Amino acid sequence: MRGHIERVKEFLLDPQYDVTERNDMAFQTSLYQSSREIRYLFLKHPLVNVSVNKNIALVVSIEDDDAFACELLLKHPNFVINQNTNFLMFSIARENYKIFELFLDDDRFTPYDKDNRVLKTAIGNGDPKFVKRLLQDKRVDVKLNTDAVLKHAVSQGKLDTVLVLLDDARVSPRGISKSVIETAERFACGKDKQEIIQVLTLLASDM
Repeated sequence: MRGHIERVKEFLLDPQYDVTERNDMAFQTSLYQSSREIRYLFLKHPLVNVSVNKNIALVVSIEDDDAFACELLLKHPNFVINQNTNFLMFSIARENYKIFELFLDDDRFTPYDKDNRVLKTAIGNGDPKFVKRLLQDKRVDVKLNTDAVLKHAVSQGKLDTVLVLLDDARVSPRGISKSVIETAERFACGKDKQEIIQVLTLLASDM
């Protein structure tokens, strides 16, 4: 293996070797058929088109839970994001918080749209730390559809996530609506259902 890595290094350092040949085929092959160390060699090469094939390198790195490869990609001078893929949602689905934070800290990744899809993905994932981190991001405007976000959370039946949302003053500025409680009663699942209903009912009565 070490000899193979040294040989790849020699190729990449050879000025006669065209690393972009055949649509960066050597690089794309390294994503699937090589060790991580060889993949990193390509990711550090300044001429490699790391965004080739709709950011396949980033997709593979997320799938492999390889945060270091993601870091290399974000720092690469040729990195351009394919806006048709929501990589934040992908990292949440993989439950990789380190990669998720990497993306949130990079302004090229957008955590918000009018439907709050990233936030809803985090809520559906069930891990409250993703939800809490998104609410801390100033680009996430939860005020535009607070009832929809809260209904999505209560229907998942995860008390921890519901409490994180309710702790944000923007989520229920006018109190808990009757329709949110009805959603909990009709659709909430899991062991937290009754406690969620109790919390929502108590808050509604206090408003």
